[in-house]
Amino acid sequence: MKQLVKINNSELSFRLNLNYNNVFARLKMLLGGKASVFADLETKSANTIWYTDRERDFRRMSDAPEEVRPVLEAEFRKKIRQIAKDLKSSSELTAYVDDILEVPDASFVFYAETDGQYDFVLAGWGCRYARTTSADFNNGFVRRMVKKPQSMPKNTDGSEDGPENNPGSDKFPEDDKKSPEEKNGKKQEQKSEKKEKHEGGEKDPEIEDDDIKEKKKSPENPVSPEGKQKQTPKQHVVLRVMDQHTNPVTNETVLIRTSHGDKSELTDEQGCVEVGDLNYSDVFGVVFPNLNGVPERNIEVVSGIEYYDTYIKKLTRYAPTLFIEDHEGHTVQNYDVKIIIGGQESLYNSGNDGMLQLPLLTDGQKFIVVDTANYANSEEFFVGQNDSKPYVFRVSTTGKKMIGITLVDKKGRPIPNAMIETASGDIPCRKETGMDGRAEFPAEVFQGNLIPLNIICKGKNPIRHNLEFSQDMSEYFIKLQSKGTFPKLNWMWLLLLPILLLLGWGIYSFMDKTPTWEELNKGVVLIKTEELYSVSTGLPEKTGYSCLYFNYSPNERQILNATFDKREAKISYSWGTGFFISKDGLIATNRHVADPIPPEEQIVSMLKQYFVQNQEYAEERVQELQKIMNQNSALRHLSENNRQIMDELQDSLDYYKNMSRYFDQIMKLSNYKVETHCDVFVAFDNSMIKTYDDRAFHPCTCLASGKPGDVMSNDVAIIQLNEKEKIMPKDAYIFKVPRKDPFADNNENNEDYEVWVLGYNAGADLAGTDLGIHPQHFKGNISSTNDKYRIQYNMANIGGSSGSPVLNKNRELVGVHNSGYGDTNIKYGVRTTYLYDLIKEINEKRNITSK
Repeated sequence: MKQLVKINNSELSFRLNLNYNNVFARLKMLLGGKASVFADLETKSANTIWYTDRERDFRRMSDAPEEVRPVLEAEFRKKIRQIAKDLKSSSELTAYVDDILEVPDASFVFYAETDGQYDFVLAGWGCRYARTTSADFNNGFVRRMVKKPQSMPKNTDGSEDGPENNPGSDKFPEDDKKSPEEKNGKKQEQKSEKKEKHEGGEKDPEIEDDDIKEKKKSPENPVSPEGKQKQTPKQHVVLRVMDQHTNPVTNETVLIRTSHGDKSELTDEQGCVEVGDLNYSDVFGVVFPNLNGVPERNIEVVSGIEYYDTYIKKLTRYAPTLFIEDHEGHTVQNYDVKIIIGGQESLYNSGNDGMLQLPLLTDGQKFIVVDTANYANSEEFFVGQNDSKPYVFRVSTTGKKMIGITLVDKKGRPIPNAMIETASGDIPCRKETGMDGRAEFPAEVFQGNLIPLNIICKGKNPIRHNLEFSQDMSEYFIKLQSKGTFPKLNWMWLLLLPILLLLGWGIYSFMDKTPTWEELNKGVVLIKTEELYSVSTGLPEKTGYSCLYFNYSPNERQILNATFDKREAKISYSWGTGFFISKDGLIATNRHVADPIPPEEQIVSMLKQYFVQNQEYAEERVQELQKIMNQNSALRHLSENNRQIMDELQDSLDYYKNMSRYFDQIMKLSNYKVETHCDVFVAFDNSMIKTYDDRAFHPCTCLASGKPGDVMSNDVAIIQLNEKEKIMPKDAYIFKVPRKDPFADNNENNEDYEVWVLGYNAGADLAGTDLGIHPQHFKGNISSTNDKYRIQYNMANIGGSSGSPVLNKNRELVGVHNSGYGDTNIKYGVRTTYLYDLIKEINEKRNITSK
């Protein structure tokens, strides 16, 4: 990595109200190789570093020699215009193009040359100097390079002249910041050179013409030959405001800041606001006072361009209506469906009109509908203002035909508590027989004339049976010829028994001992983590501001649901996976699942911002209420109703005064200590999970976790069932943790090394069925083993599988799955060495305790 720029954060204004690392990731996904024009960055509390991984001799564009600048400008403009075009094609980034292409000045633009070809890197993208003004010449440098003057002449071939033919356009800020004395001095040097060449001869016409030009520009000739003072060219400017869907935003208050002053206007039906006549290269500011979090934008006036577009994100809230219909389009009444919004699931009923009214959702928000009668039937919907069709979820008709299967032994007696398994395509269906030996299946499970069944009787080996199915029959009887009992032993059997044992042992030694997926499933558990964070403010408890409770979202990198009232504190839920590593209930998983460690430095910074915003809000309310009280104090004595209103206003005023005072005291506390409150629960294979609070979850205790604390290092943990003697499954599969790292001296071709991850993708949302939860297994190939802590492989699993066992082709443990790279199939697993070290740590503690 080559460092380009390191600068204190106090010197910069970060234009994007977004996480810059997330923006950089989106740029790489959208632009591919073109994203190399944006420098990677590392933001710390005090400074920010921009760097590039390209091993080139990059130099600052501001230090480029005079003779190469015109060509350099042309190549840079061509490159950046294409980048701007690609960014505007993205619905996510089109509203932020101007801010992304903002840099403090030309010294943040770097270039490198190879065989006449130029590469460029933007450091400081999305930033400007903190103390810059709208009129600062450096402001909008890159965006000025992107702007294409409409008045540019055309060549004979129809192409427009670029800066290589018109090098006077879009000059570097450093050139235009030269003083008149420096520019005049340069011209005098050029004249002297020409005069030296023509000494003793005629005057050079160019020198004579330059002298005439200088006289015309001198203070002695301030007016033109016509006697009129020259006027600076002006351009009529109109601002057009668009939303994220490129629709005009009407009736939005816009504050326009120009060199003539500030004015506030409302956008018209076309989303336009008259800015007025401004000089070429003037910069005007745009502020949206009614939109929180939208920074001031600065736009430069370009010759020949009248309309200037700016984009804002308008979030509209809708209350969607969902219709429940069958596959023929008929309304289905009184039907239960599960609605999942933001990870929270709720049960809805379609009622007598066959429709559901959902809560308020924002434009673009997703909700998932799940058929409670068939969990395989689910659908995602996205709320949008442009949707012309209603939201319709189709289910099978309520009058479902049921098929009965009765199991009897060879004497005709019913066989209870037996499991009958079948499948319709990829949808499993599993039912248990009652005391009458009968199990009931939905008719749609049986597709075709020959249905394969797997019958499992308690204590017996599975029996395979092919059922001859007919659409005209709804009841079937299956007679099992043998219940699997051993024949009666006699002396002949006793004599043959040693021989049979030796023969059996020989056969067993040659048998494939690879466990089946059904066996492995019983060793994998679904983990539910309940998290809550708090920070003590140092104030007395009676103030109501002694402790702040909140949630933290690592994906959005922000604090949520902050409250000082513990009764209103919300528990956040997350899913993970674990697997048994001992018969006494030890379960391996990731540290970020069982023992999450928040990024305290980032959270403290967010908390300080939260306290400042609330203190400022309280101050504003105090001023507003005080003004109302002063203006209406005389009305108190006119009526009893007025007196009550004034008393209520006084109570509100006192409340906000105390709030402002308390937040002021909180902000003086510099050492905020974030505390994590975390509880871990597990559910076993085949458990019935309906809600987060389901009784199928069992509490656990975290015994040890890896250090340090990020997902790119020692991300392993070991938890234990609290009531292991009572609830430990007897048929649980125990994964063996290898003493030696399987990849310590791996000489195999990584591309041929297959691995599987067995886990609960998306938690209970995908694993849950009306027949119990089951983990899913995904196949991939090792792609890298160069990392100290982790192995890398290609796989298409998703969130919820953190902590899953990574297995080789022999179903042996080779890693603990813990993370992925963005939205790609690049995944990582922690090496088993660090899990083995944790097991030794726990065993040593147990030995010390027993002594």
